[in-house]
Order: sequence, then C-alpha cells, then structure tokens
Amino acid sequence: MTKDLAPIALLTAGAYGVTLHPSVPAKSIKELIALARARPDSLNYGSTANGTYLGGALLCDMTGVKMTHVAYKGAGPAMVALMSGEIEVALTSVASTLPHIRSGKLRVLAVTSAKRFPSAPEQFGEFIRSEIEKWGKVVKATGMKLE
Repeated sequence: MTKDLAPIALLTAGAYGVTLHPSVPAKSIKELIALARARPDSLNYGSTANGTYLGGALLCDMTGVKMTHVAYKGAGPAMVALMSGEIEVALTSVASTLPHIRSGKLRVLAVTSAKRFPSAPEQFGEFIRSEIEKWGKVVKATGMKLE
C-alpha cells in the first residue's frame, strides 16, 4: 500500500505520556516498573489505538513486567477510566492530558519522544530505548497531480 500513496504534508506530530492515576504510588518509571514486578497483573493499562497498545506492550515486554491490558474504543472512554481509577496506567496524548496533569488529577511519568516536555520529568525512551509518536499526514495516490 505504501507504493500507492505519496506524502504531501505532515499535519501533526505528538508524543504519548506514560500517565498514572494518582492512587499509584510510583513517582518515576523505575518505581512503576518495580511496583509492577512486585505485584504482577495487579496494574491495568489502557489503550485506545495501536500506538498506545504497542507502547504499553513494549514497556511490559522490555522490562519484564506483567500488567493487564484493557482496550478502549477511543481516547474519551480511556480517559474516563484512567481518571476514575478503573485503570491505573495509560499512554495518553500529552497535549490532551496536560490540563488533567496540571490540575493534579493525573500524573505523567515520562513521554515517548526524544524531546523533553516540561510536565514530564523523565523520558520514556531512556528506559526502553524507543520512541513512539502519533502523527497525522495528508497523502495522495501515487501519480495524482496536485493543482
């Protein structure tokens, strides 16, 4: 399929944050990993799309922790679940989560990009050696002329 499409423009790009419900005592990724190792399958992580699922699965796989995956049909239901404590961990859009982080309703431990965010004290990539970003592009059919 990639041969059938040609990029026109990158519209958006952003990072995910490893975001916690405030009831989780971990204050860093290292502490979250230690907590998950001490209590296998006791933490639930939510996902809303392939990127957030793969990010959580990658965290579990590369650190040897076991958390229970809970899939949601969109960011809205996942955010409600995270804020209510139904799930304890989620990879969330940094931009859309920032108001909840600043209000203290949620806590972000790290971001999944190479660039540091002021609201995230650690870089997710420092622990799993990976970057996960979300993006939106405009593409066209190969051979299609733009006017």
